[in-house]
Amino acid sequence: MAAPASALFDLALIGNILFPHHEQVDGTALLTHAYPEALPNDGRSESEIQVMLVDDGKPLAGETVEARITDGGGFLASTTAVTDEAGMASFGYRSGMLPTSAKISFSVAQHELTSELEIPIAPVTYLNLELVSPEDYLLYLDRQSSAANYYRLQMNAFPDQLAADGSSVATLSAKLTHADGTPAPGVPLKAVIQAGEGQLLIEQEATDAQGNYSVDVLSGRQPGVLSVALIEPSTGLSESFNFTLVESTGAHIELFYSNEFSNGLARKGAVIPADGVNELNLVAEVTDLFGLPLSGVEIRVEFIDEENGSIQVIDPVTDASGRVELSYFSGTFTGPVRIRAYVASGLDSAGSLLGN
Repeated sequence: MAAPASALFDLALIGNILFPHHEQVDGTALLTHAYPEALPNDGRSESEIQVMLVDDGKPLAGETVEARITDGGGFLASTTAVTDEAGMASFGYRSGMLPTSAKISFSVAQHELTSELEIPIAPVTYLNLELVSPEDYLLYLDRQSSAANYYRLQMNAFPDQLAADGSSVATLSAKLTHADGTPAPGVPLKAVIQAGEGQLLIEQEATDAQGNYSVDVLSGRQPGVLSVALIEPSTGLSESFNFTLVESTGAHIELFYSNEFSNGLARKGAVIPADGVNELNLVAEVTDLFGLPLSGVEIRVEFIDEENGSIQVIDPVTDASGRVELSYFSGTFTGPVRIRAYVASGLDSAGSLLGN
């Protein structure tokens, strides 16, 4: 049974949007498009893949397209699909967890056609927030106003996976205690790179009043493992942490919050009350690997682990300064909140700015 005229118009419109130059294709060809066109390799992010089969620019309907993953892992919801009246076939793909781009091969046996689509690992950024009770937040404000110590440190590294772009940053945190569990303040710690490529951005020489210590880790440009050790010199006590450096896509993304105490943007140390109404202004910034802003890039923002509060994004596409402004509205549960942002589309234009 033929599709209604309105439905055919919609299908044709979708084809023209996703493949605007398909009418200029000579011969029989398979055209591919994925959205998002890049995904974090977290084993759960998903992309919708559209495949268009054309012959001298005209869509071919009723043809079976086969799909299979050739690299990068992941999962296809189906491995076959039949083209519709607009020559389109759809496939759902869920990302794998390997630190390599996904490659998916498509074929039409009847026409002896093949095509390959690559879904790169998306540039990803993370932000830690700490939700506290309204009463504790008032105490926090008192500490800030009296220039008391800042409590920004975590018990581990976050994130533990970075793009091998020479500019992505993670924070490695530690808490040094005595044998009885009490904090060990003022103890010097030494951070060293044991293996892999990267740099350490050291601002803290010793543990703070609570026994906390942190160092920022800047990724290198060689994919693989970056191992960083923290050493207590007097005893030789040493602990190490391994970061995974994954293939870079040529773009870099950072997520900041508006810090009312410094009248600027900050990456760490956000504390807000868990009152269900408080708003924290955030900024996602996308640049090329030389630090130049990339406009017209769409980002996606989401919670990691548990959703606590809400995120509002008016326009997810970067402006001329490479930025997207958004807001986080606090939840009602105390504890850490983890947010990440990643580039969902626009990498092709970003690559052209880099000369790729």
